[in-house]
Amino acid sequence: EIYFSGNKSGELSTIYYTKRDVDGWSPVQKANFTKGQQAGELHPFVSSDGEELYFSTHDEEYKNNKIWYVTRTNTGWGDARKLQSPINNDEVFDSNLAENGDLYYTNISELKMYYAPLKNGNYPEIHAVDIAPGLHGFISKQQDCLIVDTRHKEDETRKDRDLYIHFKKTDGSWTEPISLGENINT
Repeated sequence: EIYFSGNKSGELSTIYYTKRDVDGWSPVQKANFTKGQQAGELHPFVSSDGEELYFSTHDEEYKNNKIWYVTRTNTGWGDARKLQSPINNDEVFDSNLAENGDLYYTNISELKMYYAPLKNGNYPEIHAVDIAPGLHGFISKQQDCLIVDTRHKEDETRKDRDLYIHFKKTDGSWTEPISLGENINT
């Protein structure tokens, strides 16, 4: 199964999905996890064990951005729940998980990456990721590298965004961003 978000002209962000079986891919359908509690849903991320799906929500003005999740049941997905954590005390989106459950996300208000360590099934604290500006981060399963998008660094006059990778050093700090190169970037 594949989950992705998009929006048609004049519509708010929506999460869609399709599933594959022996006959091929099913028709694409809207997920509608919050059942109308939130105007828009986007940035789905399925945990590595496939048991949880985290996503972002927003209101009609693309504000009040929060992280929600659903848990897999025998019949599909359970009721959507807003993540009860200091994470949601700000404008946030685009979350993803390391293998140990630590959650990485973008703080929109600060235009910065953060993470929240998983402690006893909860996310009671948040920490800024000490990297140069970068958004829409994707953490590796082992938390040894982080890919972010940021404004083109080699030519400051450009306004487009490219992908950069940071590697975690043995002392826990991160390397300077390294461009993923012209085969991937603009």
